[in-house]
Amino acid sequence: MRNFLIQQTFIQTLVPSKPISFWLDEFSKIVVILDSELQVSVFTYDEIFAIFKLELFIDLNLVIKNDESLLKEIATTKQIIYKNEDNIVFIFTESGKRVKITNNHESLQVTDKDIIAVDLSPNQENLVIISQDFKLYLFNFDFELINCCDLDDGEQSDVSFDKNVCKEASITWRGDNQYFATLFSINGGKKCLIRDLKLKVFKSPSKADGKIVFSLSEAPVQGNKIYYILLNSLIFRFK
Repeated sequence: MRNFLIQQTFIQTLVPSKPISFWLDEFSKIVVILDSELQVSVFTYDEIFAIFKLELFIDLNLVIKNDESLLKEIATTKQIIYKNEDNIVFIFTESGKRVKITNNHESLQVTDKDIIAVDLSPNQENLVIISQDFKLYLFNFDFELINCCDLDDGEQSDVSFDKNVCKEASITWRGDNQYFATLFSINGGKKCLIRDLKLKVFKSPSKADGKIVFSLSEAPVQGNKIYYILLNSLIFRFK
């Protein structure tokens, strides 16, 4: 079993309210936080000295002041992503919308089903979205749909047993941007499928079987991968 290194960073001191979602770019050393007051804070950070510097602050209540229904949807944000080259914030709501924030805002309905998971490739060129109806979408960063498929491959599992409703999923990209792993709940257990950019299943070392969650026989990421989990007001760092 892998030894986990946990580091805690108190982000409550960085934002005025409880965080809803955050996004961290290790390469650019940027962390973006959306808090419960619907304010977006973009920080650069020094990991060694734990120094955070506020680079951008956006009050969504002012940017989207004429759309109360959209503000309510943003309160259910599943993932926030930041394109630092253009100072653009992207918000993905649970209801399936992608909201683009610059000096103003625009929203696009990505899927008519609830979004379960979103993740951006390390090179920021591709985006994977998993929706509640066991669908997988691959977009480029201009949000043009490249491909889509069923999340599950149907091997030793059947989504109809779950009434075609996926309750939990996560996505992890490999460092070379060529493969990503999807881990999702199905048939009382969890299943992992690894796909390439054509959405072809590369290998599936983990299968759902009753209520047992199998460990991966081969990790989808080569070398050390750092995972960040937001829990209350802490960022937990796993290595």
